[in-house]
Amino acid sequence: MDVAGLCEVCGKNGFGFSCTLCGKRVCSDCFTVRGVCRRCAGGYEMDLDKKLVGKVLREKGLDREL
Repeated sequence: MDVAGLCEVCGKNGFGFSCTLCGKRVCSDCFTVRGVCRRCAGGYEMDLDKKLVGKVLREKGLDREL
């Protein structure tokens, strides 16, 4: 379901998802199958290193690609 507003990652009109790590409202193009935005999936939005992102994804059971 798209909601009026801008994607907080790419700026495209219409977002419908929320990243489980950073909480950004993102469009379907920026939302990954792991339930996180593409920036968090790459480790860019975290203040800590990519190891922490991987650890959080594993703890939440989101580390497997579908």
